Amino acid sequence: MSDMIDPEFIRHSGPEQIKEYIDFCENSFYNHLTPVVNELAAGNAKIVSLAGPSCSGKTTCAGIISDMLSKLGKKVTPISTDDYFKSPNEAPLNADGTPNYEHFEHLEVDLLTETLDRIRANKPFHFSKYDFMSGKRTTLPDEYFPAENEIFILEGIHALNDRLMDSIGSTANIGVYISLYNGYNTDGKMLFSSRDIRFVRRLVRDYNYRSIDIDTTMKQWSNVIEGEELYIMPYIKNAKYTVSSYLPYEIFVLRDDALKLLSTVKSDSKYYYRAQSIIERLSPLPSIAKQYVPKNSILNEFIGK
Repeated sequence: MSDMIDPEFIRHSGPEQIKEYIDFCENSFYNHLTPVVNELAAGNAKIVSLAGPSCSGKTTCAGIISDMLSKLGKKVTPISTDDYFKSPNEAPLNADGTPNYEHFEHLEVDLLTETLDRIRANKPFHFSKYDFMSGKRTTLPDEYFPAENEIFILEGIHALNDRLMDSIGSTANIGVYISLYNGYNTDGKMLFSSRDIRFVRRLVRDYNYRSIDIDTTMKQWSNVIEGEELYIMPYIKNAKYTVSSYLPYEIFVLRDDALKLLSTVKSDSKYYYRAQSIIERLSPLPSIAKQYVPKNSILNEFIGK
């Protein structure tokens, strides 16, 4: 079975064929993670640093690795670098005076490195939790006591940054970089690049989970891309494994929500023509209902299922 799918297959297939193809795509993704899980299960790593650009599926990937390791008898705990964000009014500023939420210094770096030091030393620590709705970070009151052989998965766009990796130490850490290495092709042409698909993922996720309107998402996207070049790409070198989270069927699932949101961009918006370009490419495609997406799919991080 191919990892590139003709829209006509989706249009004319019955539920069982659709489900079979989705299972194939999901299993292919899981196979990418198997070498990572096998090394963690056999080794002595205390922390997995899992980084990737916006909407690469880091959070769900961390959960999937955790589930796979748990089935092998390992205790695994995720930690998101997002939970160490400063409040929005403390974010570093871009040259135009707007907040730069992609900047490494938007993190409470000292607090995070202290937490990682304590994890490595098997000392108790307090989890942090960031609320995107309120823009506030809180420290949870109860101390957490790491188990001797517990594995922590540190995930976030900055997880492979040198300062965090140095705090952990190479002998206690495995670096993983996740992104989309494929786009959606049809009739031999690239219809959506991997960056396009990540943008559509973010568009749908921001609306479903973060109460962010479409104009704001589109406005932030250029800063997101610039941030990736500055704060993520230089640290891919710290990854032992690279994983693609692309699911060939996902554009058909994202289609309906994305079209609904993009159609709200008004003609006087500076993002109108970009929205129309995506609408023109999405509209001819058939859709796949969310109900077909497995509950453990990375796609659920975006679709609000």
